[in-house]
Amino acid sequence: MILSLNNLRRWVLESQRDPNWKTASRLCKRETPYCRICQAKTNLEAHDVKPYHLIPPDVRAKMTVGQWVKNMRTLNHDCHRGIAHCDDPAFLQYNPQIDKIIQDINMRAMACTTEARSWR
Repeated sequence: MILSLNNLRRWVLESQRDPNWKTASRLCKRETPYCRICQAKTNLEAHDVKPYHLIPPDVRAKMTVGQWVKNMRTLNHDCHRGIAHCDDPAFLQYNPQIDKIIQDINMRAMACTTEARSWR
């Protein structure tokens, strides 16, 4: 029941967000139609690297769609909650190292692919 209340809370909060944020969220998911961590193509969400609520309202009001997109990473729901928000069902905690995590995972995946090719 807590999870469904948290989902309702997120829906209400996101419905009140700036129109540029909403446009950027759709654009982010269109430009990168897969999770940047696990490569899943379903249940995609736009993750704010710097959390929306930590950006002062006067700054948010001036942000362009492009600025919002630069602050977003496409993640599926499980990676978004589990890794980017430290498994917090309310999405209040956040992981400031998300870009490093994405980079590390992608580098390891490339290394595995390279080794598999050279092993043949």
